Amino acid sequence: MVTGQSRMAERGGMADAHATHSTHSTHGGPDAQGVPLHDFSTNANACGPCPQALSAVQQADAVHYPDPAYTRLRQQLAALHGVQPERVLLMAPQGRPLAQADLRRWAREHDQLVFLCGHYEGFDERIRSLAHEEVSIGDFVLTGGELPAMTIINGVVRLLPGTVGTAASLEEESHSALLLEHPHYTRPAEFRGMDVPAVLRSGDHGAIARWRAEQQRLRTAERRPDLHARWLQAEAETGGVAGGATNGAMED
Repeated sequence: MVTGQSRMAERGGMADAHATHSTHSTHGGPDAQGVPLHDFSTNANACGPCPQALSAVQQADAVHYPDPAYTRLRQQLAALHGVQPERVLLMAPQGRPLAQADLRRWAREHDQLVFLCGHYEGFDERIRSLAHEEVSIGDFVLTGGELPAMTIINGVVRLLPGTVGTAASLEEESHSALLLEHPHYTRPAEFRGMDVPAVLRSGDHGAIARWRAEQQRLRTAERRPDLHARWLQAEAETGGVAGGATNGAMED
């Protein structure tokens, strides 16, 4: 099992992300916290551990097969931060699809995230009860849950205060209001015969905002009709305040 955690400190934009890897070549034997280590790579029976691992589990006074991993996870967290996990996320293709709203919720509501990442055949089914949520980053399968966990860490940390330049820039991004982001341009004004739209060089911030909002709608309808349909529904339910673009001009 590989476990990872991202702890967001003091809401000041400082965060540390860290992963703890436990790949062991011996059966039994204590780790730094005195918890027995287990190697399940030689399991002959898909429904249970090999005899050596089972013996180590029994010596640890564990009633169920998954318990040692959970005990070790809790002790590692306590030793590192003096706290218990606040939100445990299990990375699994069967989980609920990840959405931008999830990243905002975790960044806003939790100071610590703990990730449970399986390998190859996934988890003993009983491990699922240890997680608050099961999350998938898409309809595909990887060899492990580490990359999905890193994706979530990146998405959450960048929403913390001080990580990006301004909070307003986060609101203009794709998926923040069910619409894809508008096109971006920078200098030079002409590149290989392609010009920056004149409205972005006009200095008229009202016209720029209207252009960007229209581009968001057009781009979403063309590239993600499913999102556009959800946006139209949200517009109808909220009276036309579901989302749009803000002011801005051509970037340096």
